[in-house]
Amino acid sequence: MEGDTNANLFFLDASADMIGIGYATPVSRLDVAHTTGAILTLTRNDTSVTANDLIGQIQFHTNDTQTTTNPYAASIEVYATNTITTDINPGYMVFKTTGTGVAGALTEAMRITAGQLVGINASAPGGMLQITTSADATKGLIIKGYSATQSGNFTEWQNSSGTVLTNVGPTGRVGILTASTTTEGLKVSDTQTVNTGTVNAISGTMAPTPTTATDATYRSGSFITSVGASSDYAFTGSVIGLFGQTQILSTHTTGTISNTYGLSFSASNRSPATATNVYGCSTIVSNRGSGTTTNAY
Repeated sequence: MEGDTNANLFFLDASADMIGIGYATPVSRLDVAHTTGAILTLTRNDTSVTANDLIGQIQFHTNDTQTTTNPYAASIEVYATNTITTDINPGYMVFKTTGTGVAGALTEAMRITAGQLVGINASAPGGMLQITTSADATKGLIIKGYSATQSGNFTEWQNSSGTVLTNVGPTGRVGILTASTTTEGLKVSDTQTVNTGTVNAISGTMAPTPTTATDATYRSGSFITSVGASSDYAFTGSVIGLFGQTQILSTHTTGTISNTYGLSFSASNRSPATATNVYGCSTIVSNRGSGTTTNAY
């Protein structure tokens, strides 16, 4: 069938049971072609589209005689996000699949919202990508290397300028504000400080050293800590289960070290400095309280 400008506007290849639209040699049951790129359009012929109206869908149908309840294996559906107003036509796309159970129904598997948020098993994603597991034992996300010689990072968190903030390297090691390495399990940039918290079982040397009274955020215990003698506020430093060089300086309250291996140093100006179960070289200095060492080797 010819058109005004296309001799093969509609072409039926009876020998292969194929139809070509704009194409005389179709390669599938329906082949749509155009010199500037083919477009296939599904139109909702409705002049008053409201929220959640179906705009169009593609269904994948099985004609097996054993399928008596739901003959559809999957579908792609597009809906109006809200009632269409002047020149505002938002939509969302839903991908559905049928499960493996008997008489299974089409169930939403993934959604792309009008705001370009993607939800996998999440119909209202709260971020650019949200994955909700379908069962307690289901893994949420797996990133697998290409081969044993994987060299690129598995993940990278970047700022808007493309600077890597956090990454998981090809060996599974983590870098925060610095590149991950092949030796440290966790590497944090030496220009950063840790204000509060407890770190157990660290291998290596850590020594952030705030030196003035303005470093008030260091009042709560951390792994290797130091404050200057000029400060006049309560401070507690503690170390548990470290391997390597360990150092604590505490101005007004207790500095303690326990279960550490390697060079350990604890100093306290006014309260007891203590070391327990320390293996290696141990030193305790206390100006006004007792300094004690127990089970040091």
